[in-house]
Amino acid sequence: MGCLAGLCLPLLSLPRQMNTWTDSGSARTILVHSPTRLQILCRSQQGVVTEAWSEDAGMTWSRMTATALPNPNAGIDAVRLTDGRFLLAYNPIREDRRRLDLAVSSDGRSWMAAATLEDSPGEYSYPAMIQARDGLVHVTYTWKRERIKHVVLGRLPD
Repeated sequence: MGCLAGLCLPLLSLPRQMNTWTDSGSARTILVHSPTRLQILCRSQQGVVTEAWSEDAGMTWSRMTATALPNPNAGIDAVRLTDGRFLLAYNPIREDRRRLDLAVSSDGRSWMAAATLEDSPGEYSYPAMIQARDGLVHVTYTWKRERIKHVVLGRLPD
């Protein structure tokens, strides 16, 4: 069992198709829509972020399918904001990691651009996010494979 946001999940019940869709089982993020409804987002070798859904708290999962989010098989992270929306950090270009964006969604299916953190030559990857008690979102990521960058965000667009 693994616990996430107070919800314990049998981690061995992750989607079986994940191995055929993803390069690394560690590059995934789970969105908790309710105590029983979960969504897993994964990096993939197909040039997009992939997803699967569970309606029984992770005991069983739907088939892994492609989302509309382009991604160059790079790490992703997501967090549920205090207002109930989801925030995703990802590389939105299929070919490389020179751009790192944030997208926001109310349902985990339709994602809208929220901010661009980086868009210049180099590699920006492996994002990690939290929302602090004060409502600020903290994002860390590898900056040009030289250091870890920390960005603090205030209110995101509706």
